[in-house]
Amino acid sequence: MKKNKVLFWAACLFSVLSFTSCLSDEENDVRNKQMTPAERVTAYNTVRGSYNGKMKYFKYSTDGRRVTDSLNISCEVTGDTTLVLKNIPTSLLVDKVGNDKLKAALSQLPAVNDTCRIGFFQRDPVAFYLLPQSIIFKDLEYDGAKHEVAFVFRPITDSYAVYSSDKKRLFFQLYLAGYYIDKRPYGFASFPNESEMLFFLSEPRS
Repeated sequence: MKKNKVLFWAACLFSVLSFTSCLSDEENDVRNKQMTPAERVTAYNTVRGSYNGKMKYFKYSTDGRRVTDSLNISCEVTGDTTLVLKNIPTSLLVDKVGNDKLKAALSQLPAVNDTCRIGFFQRDPVAFYLLPQSIIFKDLEYDGAKHEVAFVFRPITDSYAVYSSDKKRLFFQLYLAGYYIDKRPYGFASFPNESEMLFFLSEPRS
């Protein structure tokens, strides 16, 4: 099942980072039973609160090499259906666009917040899907005119989070799919790819 597959890869990523061991399909079948309302409350109470960490992503250098960059951001699980990404530097978005005048306009903007809807699907380790809202800049002025620019993320099944209770660290993966300028799409691919991937890893919570 898709949920099992997502959890399996999430757990594998945590294993690489020394957080948890990969779960076998059989273990997933046992653990991935439908969560009860009480289990969702317990999951929320486990992860609620604030996290500081780094968002890592791929970009291409001026000579065409693929490199990994990272930015400091924070996030907060504010409710059983809500996670807020805080202080997202616009340089993250600048690296995703090809228009130099748009890049210059975005680089002048302050950091932004973005609200994600979340849905718990796993109790051990706690895991949940994320659905970030589009990051929208209305009346962004560049190239002699005002434009609406919206950065959008891929659907919820491509974006998920896993929490390590032992390490008290949160990992999540998002896909920044592309952007719209005045409702016209730019930079979209048919399928998720590494250039869209954003990885967040928090510092341990006290």
